[in-house]
Amino acid sequence: MTRTKCRRDDLTTIWNAIIASAIVLMVVALFLQPLLARPGSDPRSSCQSNLRQLNTALLLYINDWDAMLPSSFLYGRSRTWDSTDFINFARERGTLPPLAPALRKSWPMVLWRYLRSEDAIWCPSDRGVSPNPAAPVSYYWKAAVDAAWFGGPDGRGPGARKEGDFDFPADQIILYEHTGWHWGQHNRGLVDGVKINCVFLDGHAAAVEIRDSGYTAGETPAEPLPKSGIGEPAWFNYSFGANNPDFNKAQNWDPHIWVDKLPEVEHPPVPPPGHGDIAATCQSNLRALALAFQMYYGDYDAVLPSSLLYGGSVTWNPDDFIHFARDRGTLPPSPSATHQSWPMLLYPFMRNKDIIWCPADRAVSDDPAARVSYYWKAAIDAAWYGGPDGAGPMARREGDFDFPACQMILYEHTGWHWGQHNRGLVDGVKINCAFLDGHVAAVEIRDSGYTHHENPPEPLPRSGVGEPAWFNYSFGAASPQFDTGQYWDPHVWGDNLP
Repeated sequence: MTRTKCRRDDLTTIWNAIIASAIVLMVVALFLQPLLARPGSDPRSSCQSNLRQLNTALLLYINDWDAMLPSSFLYGRSRTWDSTDFINFARERGTLPPLAPALRKSWPMVLWRYLRSEDAIWCPSDRGVSPNPAAPVSYYWKAAVDAAWFGGPDGRGPGARKEGDFDFPADQIILYEHTGWHWGQHNRGLVDGVKINCVFLDGHAAAVEIRDSGYTAGETPAEPLPKSGIGEPAWFNYSFGANNPDFNKAQNWDPHIWVDKLPEVEHPPVPPPGHGDIAATCQSNLRALALAFQMYYGDYDAVLPSSLLYGGSVTWNPDDFIHFARDRGTLPPSPSATHQSWPMLLYPFMRNKDIIWCPADRAVSDDPAARVSYYWKAAIDAAWYGGPDGAGPMARREGDFDFPACQMILYEHTGWHWGQHNRGLVDGVKINCAFLDGHVAAVEIRDSGYTHHENPPEPLPRSGVGEPAWFNYSFGAASPQFDTGQYWDPHVWGDNLP
């Protein structure tokens, strides 16, 4: 890493070149993706991971827009529900990245700034991946949710424009696969019996079997609206509002009464995934945690979480930090909790506690004292207080860190994915980590402060110095250099790990 790659101010000087390169690489990657899928991977789980990422992006969007949901109004600007606008909004890839003055926006364009990667809009089993703006993406926006924004197809009902307007978010789908790729049903469209992955308004993803479909076998590939104009998965199929709750196949949309009641199904057995597939899921977890972190400080005036919220100490306390950095805590947290670990603080923004566990971690536990798979970095926490001795400049906000692309915030405490689970965090061990700018990477530790005997390691090495707890590279010296110490100053130091 060099200073020009990491400094916040210098990043803007090469932004145009990065964007141009990224677009070229994205196009190449999109065409190569189906060819590079490895044997033994589990595209069904990756698909559900995509849907969870999309829901997290939606949460970020509504957080920025006063809880307002996206709608096809952003595609056609119609004040009433327009089925043609909806179809394009619900299925089109659109121009990615979106052009600033774009007036017709599909849902991927609306959520783009919160996604950071186009991969999330494509199921790994979809062979129709394309950079064409008119290409149908793998996941369709649900018609019932969109129509509710306008007060129904005829505009006469109660408008439901905010997340809180939906009474049954755990039973109301918002995005779903348009093809049953994962159960050998890719030629059946969306008829009864087809199994698809979907994500609900409360954020959970599931595989469901369609019933009360409005589609026919001839509608392949399926459109976001069936030719019949009714039925699942475009519309809701179960009423909670009647005296005798019942199924019904119609253009049901009222979110105070209607829901999706579809049987959930288990994924069929697949060969055990290789280490690379587990590592990718681990990185997906870290990306979701980075988004949750951004949502947290978005709600708290950009102030970062810290171990102050665990022990209440006004100076940096190593014991408080260790518990803050590693403990699962009580999930969901009690409103009166006084000792809060980072998973407890981010829990309202995660919606799924599973992402605090690497899929290779065999120590998953509901014990509040259990150590989670990812540790909070000591340098970030100490900087909140002005360093371990409190004598330096405080860095309490995201903008106080000068090298966010080179300053780690969360990292795996074990090298699970490269056969190094018994080596702790010594030099040469490879781990996944998330950085302050939101990107995730696998790195190899150097300048470690740990010994082989510290296994499993604590968030602070016994030596009190070194990576990955502290920074290891000075950008502030006349000759930038590596060093092993208790380095935390975010205006000078960062992580430089291969």
